[in-house]
Amino acid sequence: MNCNEARGLMLEAHPSELEGSGNGILAQHIRGCGRCRYLARTVLAEEAAVGEELASYVAIPDLDELLDRAVEPESSEPEPSDLEKQERLWRRARFRKAGFGLVPLAAAATIAGLLLVENPRMPGDPYTPSEPAPGLAVEVPEGQNIAVLATNNPNITVLWFF
Repeated sequence: MNCNEARGLMLEAHPSELEGSGNGILAQHIRGCGRCRYLARTVLAEEAAVGEELASYVAIPDLDELLDRAVEPESSEPEPSDLEKQERLWRRARFRKAGFGLVPLAAAATIAGLLLVENPRMPGDPYTPSEPAPGLAVEVPEGQNIAVLATNNPNITVLWFF
């Protein structure tokens, strides 16, 4: 690894690798190169300074207050009884079972509808292929098709290979 490659990896490297610990390629290079070691230490110092600056702006929440809110619900609604909870769970299970039972039925109805309904007529004039020019013999390679199109000019015939 050269110094340019090492500098490219330093901003994304783990701090332990920037310290030169471990067996990674970057850590080995930092241990052996004085310039890169100095740059890695500078990156670590800047990361620490930014972390301290961010920590001073972020308010640390009161853990006791958060735990009290989590334990004591703020709503004044009474806690549902076990019977009400079981009834809700039963209704949800029945709805899910009915919903999943309708999926195959809906899929079958869609396929049947597609098979039974004729293709709808598209707007515009229907396509009618033109008549091939008389007396024109063309050999077509196997696996290909050809369309022989006559034009308004009798001297011009279009051969379309596809």
